[in-house]
Amino acid sequence: MKHLIIFICVAISTSCIYGQEVTNERELTISVGLSFNSMNDDNLSAVTQRGVSPKYAIGYRSGNNKRISHVQVQFSSFRSRNGSLVGMNILRPQIFYSYEKKIKEGIWFGGFIDHNTVLNFVSTTSASFNNNSINYFIAQSIGPRVSYIKSFLPSVDGHKFQFRSSAQASLLAYVIQPEFAHPYPTQFLKEDVFTPTREGMAWSLVKSGKLATMNQYRSFRVEFGLFYQLNNNMRIGIGYNLAVLHGNARSKAFTIANNDFMVSATYLH
Repeated sequence: MKHLIIFICVAISTSCIYGQEVTNERELTISVGLSFNSMNDDNLSAVTQRGVSPKYAIGYRSGNNKRISHVQVQFSSFRSRNGSLVGMNILRPQIFYSYEKKIKEGIWFGGFIDHNTVLNFVSTTSASFNNNSINYFIAQSIGPRVSYIKSFLPSVDGHKFQFRSSAQASLLAYVIQPEFAHPYPTQFLKEDVFTPTREGMAWSLVKSGKLATMNQYRSFRVEFGLFYQLNNNMRIGIGYNLAVLHGNARSKAFTIANNDFMVSATYLH
């Protein structure tokens, strides 16, 4: 464990989602698209929930010929019933930060920190359903990241295409996950921990998490994009992202996967 933590810290401190061979460039990007989701939460149901939803993202990137850094916020929400009496309304906010250094032409390597929250609100048409109406999965993870970036077909007026791809995988995470499908930490029945109004629950939830390595939490993400620079201040693009997250830090397993198809507009300054 000691060597693993040292490796992660070195990777993050010495090595964005995207970058290009332009000195001191900064980007503000807004993206929208469709997300195809599948989720299995054993705390609530053995049925795999599937749904299609809009997805929104905003990101800021800065970089030069030697390094790139990027922060992005994403949000999606989808409903799933799959023909059964019990359905779910899923909310999923995400935050990503990455930092990479140029290894050689077109190749960038570094690390990332991300935050994933999945909130599941059960909806049902049956009055006899007596399971809990909310469940959650929260994880903060770190790990290595590698990107390949290639610009091509430049023209005399500065227009050019750019292909971007990246891959990342978590090595260590802090996972907050309930047990036995109740929306509280393990000691939720302990006297003076909670009031009937759930006062003080947030801090207790944060403290209820645990460190998890790859045997209890795994996530990976791959991204591909093709972009066209309209002028010195504007770029448009299309992209595809695949992300998979699996955790079993507590008694039950949780898995969610999404395939995202996005279009984006970027302001360069």
